[in-house]
Amino acid sequence: MPLLEIIGVTPVGKNFNVAVAFMRNESEEHYCWVLNNLRRLFAESVVPSTIVTDRELGLMKALDQIFPDSYHLLCRFHINKNVEMMATREMGRNKGYGINFSRRVWKKLIDSLTVAEYDANLAEIQWEFQRFPNLLNYLNETWLVYKERFVRAWTDRVFHLGNRTTNR
Repeated sequence: MPLLEIIGVTPVGKNFNVAVAFMRNESEEHYCWVLNNLRRLFAESVVPSTIVTDRELGLMKALDQIFPDSYHLLCRFHINKNVEMMATREMGRNKGYGINFSRRVWKKLIDSLTVAEYDANLAEIQWEFQRFPNLLNYLNETWLVYKERFVRAWTDRVFHLGNRTTNR
């Protein structure tokens, strides 16, 4: 049974447990049940300003329903690990290439401070790595469709106290 741990973070960076829930599975329905129960802990007019999660599609859909006014960020740590694994696989299973791609090229893209800088960095990746179409498709279809949830050009406009990861 999956365990969902919900924590909060104070303005001084201290974590505190809010709730834990065992779920039958990681479906949207089960996430909605947990989040509806969480929602009842808050006053009617109070909601979390920002929520950081992994890219769990059922959870993402449930958050959009239950906390539509909260900004939803995706965990950069887990995104980076997944991008590194895919880059390693697509670049001849060379871990060094995967690490270099993730920590240099991908990091430059997701740390873009403006939309124009993001567009330029993305164009550079598409040109430089065009010989790896599976990698580019993966980036575009898995991650960049959610760029507003983890690229600094968008997330720096949101109050998140520097929280960009679920990994403490």
